[in-house]
Amino acid sequence: MDFETGVVRRVTIAGGRTAATVTFQRGADGALTGFDLTAGNDYVTGTVRYRSLALNAGIDPERFALTLPKDAKINSIR
Repeated sequence: MDFETGVVRRVTIAGGRTAATVTFQRGADGALTGFDLTAGNDYVTGTVRYRSLALNAGIDPERFALTLPKDAKINSIR
């Protein structure tokens, strides 16, 4: 964390089987451009880069709709 600006650059999330570290990527203007993720002693890695980041925009409920085919067989999981 940059204590002058309050901007977080890296955070480690612990408490499970292994810790995960997220390193935030920022542009020259300080805007968030993506993040890198490492976990499991670097056995798991990931990278996300945003094309057009929209903060506090919400998510449309239609994105969570699941439409099954009419002939789909559905079983309960117990």
